[in-house]
Amino acid sequence: MVHLMDPIEPKDLSPVKLLTKAFFRATNPHLDHSRFEAKWEKAFESPLRFFRAFPQAWYLDLTQVPVSHVPGRTDWCFGDLHPENFGFLVVGDTVHYAFNDLDDSGRAEVGLDALRWFTAHLLWSQDVRATDAFIDLYRDVMRKPSLATGVPAALVPDAAAVRKKQLGKFVSGRKLVRNADTLLGAADANERAIVTEALSAHGYRVVDVAEREREHGGSGGLRRFWALVTKGGATDVLEVKELTKPATAWGHANTPIEDRIAKVRDAVWPGLGLVDHFTVVLGTHEYVVRSRVSRANLKLDKLDDDELEAVLQAQVGVMAKHHRRAFRPAEFQALDDWLQDSVRVTAARWTEVFERLR
Repeated sequence: MVHLMDPIEPKDLSPVKLLTKAFFRATNPHLDHSRFEAKWEKAFESPLRFFRAFPQAWYLDLTQVPVSHVPGRTDWCFGDLHPENFGFLVVGDTVHYAFNDLDDSGRAEVGLDALRWFTAHLLWSQDVRATDAFIDLYRDVMRKPSLATGVPAALVPDAAAVRKKQLGKFVSGRKLVRNADTLLGAADANERAIVTEALSAHGYRVVDVAEREREHGGSGGLRRFWALVTKGGATDVLEVKELTKPATAWGHANTPIEDRIAKVRDAVWPGLGLVDHFTVVLGTHEYVVRSRVSRANLKLDKLDDDELEAVLQAQVGVMAKHHRRAFRPAEFQALDDWLQDSVRVTAARWTEVFERLR
């Protein structure tokens, strides 16, 4: 017998008036006052920007929903799913379109992982029918993974071109480019020494170190260092980004995970063979190391309607193929219905909070 899935309803959650600024502040204990205030101000550019800025609050808020009402077993989840957290990863001569931000990934209920992408889409598009159509596609790819489509070939960059473009943007001679476009600035001598020591332990020769400021998004306010490095004759630019308690750990599955980044990397990108995405400790904090030369993003607002539709379909395919193992085939239609009902509630909730707090 197919278990009918109870959708999320407003009565399952606390009154919207309780989602105060103090609530969101509590989910960002790693930020000092000034960094949180800068992030808070940036978050109110749009409902989607606000939603993206606080993935921790998404999972904490949904702990009120009984686990029995959340479909899908606990599994490795993307965590901060939204359309702008996908991009191209270059491995050797191959370019992969994939989810590309593991900062908030971890163990969580798969149903909530999927719901986050569809909520983001509805906040962005304001088109319930379009979101429902993507939910149907998600169900169809779960049933038949071969239905998943990739990004149109015309949008897929050449591997060598990605590296050349990124190096040209961020490197001049033997220095990182520090200006308003790169958001790179000076790192002090102590910071340079600590970053150099950590990366040298992994076989990199560090040529230059800078600090990068970012105040918006889910990781707004976290410290980031960029390092120009060489290894095995190749030049790279590594981002060394501060990690904090991942968004998934604010939900029902809140047990800390040892070697989380490595485990999520292997689950989300099985067999990809990435040599970056490892962690180092700077001072008392853990940081993730990832290449900026081997990454490229599509600017979704620059795509025409057909291109955007194809790219979003590709994202839904990536999600569905990863998530399908958490459900029995007989549950796929019930999941479709749960998502369509629940997304209306979560999108309305976040829109109301945004309007009330801005």
